[in-house]
Parts: sequence; structure tokens; C-alpha cells
Amino acid sequence: MVVTRDPEFEQFDREHFEVFLDIQADTCPGCGGQLSETTEAYAYDVEHITCRRCWALAKNQHDLEKKAEKNKDIIPAAERWTAIPVTQPGT
Repeated sequence: MVVTRDPEFEQFDREHFEVFLDIQADTCPGCGGQLSETTEAYAYDVEHITCRRCWALAKNQHDLEKKAEKNKDIIPAAERWTAIPVTQPGT
């Protein structure tokens, strides 16, 4: 007797899983942005890249912490940051 089983996942499901994994691999663990959009390097032969969104968020957090040293009413941990892309002149 031959038992034929349906595959656990259909082709449609497998394709969606693959896309999800691709997106996950391209997501910055720091800010959640897509590394393909937030870095200047597009090759995999890179030793170091800077996520510009993470850099901007960290710089602003650092600046706020410096202000908080002088003004105790400022609580950096209470701030929620957003990063909106700005087109650079000449690009």
C-alpha cells in the first residue's frame, strides 16, 4: 500500500516564508530599518557599515543625556524618538 501525503506547506507558503526571511535578514536590529535603504554599502563583503538612522537616534539621545546632567527635569528614558528620512542636497 502506498500512502500519499500532502506537503506540509504549499509552494505559495514556502515563497512567503522565504520573503519573510529575506526581510528579516535585511532588518537593522538597532532601529528596525531596512539595511538596504539605510546604509551606503550594498555588497556582502563589508566589515563595517553605519546605519544612519541608528547613528542619528543615538546622537540625539546622547545630546539629550548631556542636557539632562544640567537640568534634572529632563528624563531621557521618557523620550520616544522618530527618524524621518531627509533628502540630502545634491542627491
